[in-house]
Amino acid sequence: MSVAFGGCLWGSLMFLWSIDRLRETAKLRDYFIHAFAWALMGLCFGIATTFKSKTIRPPLVYVLVAAFVAAVVMARVGRRKLQGSKARTAT
Repeated sequence: MSVAFGGCLWGSLMFLWSIDRLRETAKLRDYFIHAFAWALMGLCFGIATTFKSKTIRPPLVYVLVAAFVAAVVMARVGRRKLQGSKARTAT
């Protein structure tokens, strides 16, 4: 329960903090990609703050690394799509 609460709180606050970069030319799809990336990072944050040093043990480290890698991939995909849509609207 603590993982979900901490992750949701942190992920939603970080999403709201970074949303004004998307407002210019973003489509609804870009918001979902961005929100999903922050949700995965919130999961990482929730796991790391709840379990502290136990996070580096095998069952949790797999979830943590998988969520982190997926969040980074989603953020990069979202950034490329956002830059592509800005370039299309500028021309």
